[in-house]
Amino acid sequence: NLNKKKCIVVAGDCQPPQVHALAHAINVKLENIGSTVTVTEPVEVKPAGKVIDLATLVKEMAAKQVDTLFILGGTNPAYTAPADVDFVSAVKNVGFRFQMGSHQDETAATCEWHINEAHFLEAWGDGRGHDGTVGLQQPLIAPLYAGKSVLEVLADLNPSSPLRDGLGLVRATWKKWFADSKQTGDFEPFWQEAGRSGTDK
Repeated sequence: NLNKKKCIVVAGDCQPPQVHALAHAINVKLENIGSTVTVTEPVEVKPAGKVIDLATLVKEMAAKQVDTLFILGGTNPAYTAPADVDFVSAVKNVGFRFQMGSHQDETAATCEWHINEAHFLEAWGDGRGHDGTVGLQQPLIAPLYAGKSVLEVLADLNPSSPLRDGLGLVRATWKKWFADSKQTGDFEPFWQEAGRSGTDK
C-alpha cells in the first residue's frame, strides 16, 4: 500500500494475454493507471474484414476472381511466398498487374507495369507509434530517380483526390486531424512545430 500510484507491474511481450490482463488488474488495484501507467489506444495492425492472407489471395487469383492487382512497395511474393502458395502461376490469371518497388525483382517480372518507389528518406509520410504518438516523416533529399511514395501512387489512383504530392497529402491529413480534434490556435504554428519536433505532441 505504501507504493500505490508510485509503482508499475509489467508483463513481458512474449507473455500470453491472461498474464497481461493480470498485470493490468494489479496496476488498477495499486491505482497506477493515470500516474505511472498511461493507457493509449492500440494501433489497428490487422483491421477485421479488411485484410486477407496471401494464400487466400492466391486461391482467388487462381480462380480468376481478381481483375486488378496492385503490389505497393516492400514485398516480393513471387520470391518469398511459401512453396505451397504458387503466386507466380496464379498471378498470370489477373488481367492487370502493377508493382511498385525499389527495383525490378521477381514479382516485377510477373507484372505488366512497374513504377520506381521513392526511398523512405525521399518521401513524406506519417505513422503512429505503439504508445499512440503520431510521427511526421520528412524527406531528407528529393527523389533521386523520380520515384513516388505509396501515398502519391494511391492519390494518383483516386480520381477524386485533389492532391498528388506527398507534402500536400500529409499536410491535408494533419490539417483535418487538427480541426477534428478541436485544437486551439492556428494550424500553421502547429504544423511548423510538428515539422520541427517530428511529432503531434
